[in-house]
Amino acid sequence: MLTMCHVSDSHGWLPDLVGDFDVVVHSGDLLPNRTLGIRLVEEAYQQAWIEDNAVEIRRWSRGRPIILISGNHDYIDAAEAFRGIGIDAYGIDDKRL
Repeated sequence: MLTMCHVSDSHGWLPDLVGDFDVVVHSGDLLPNRTLGIRLVEEAYQQAWIEDNAVEIRRWSRGRPIILISGNHDYIDAAEAFRGIGIDAYGIDDKRL
């Protein structure tokens, strides 16, 4: 049986993941924001935040895969960026919507 740890609306804060689980599911608003939605600023800021916090993000995930669903405050593909820092991450957003 697959067990998961669910998190949402962390906005750049990496909350303690409690228990024994196989996968982390983050359902929206994972990334911090610098503005009230200026896309060009947010995209660069969020990418830099992931790169600057790579060690902490890897520790936080405990080596578990992460399933990500973008929220309205997430301006980049966090799954792609997480893979870039060595995390097994999957985005399940429907980009056609």
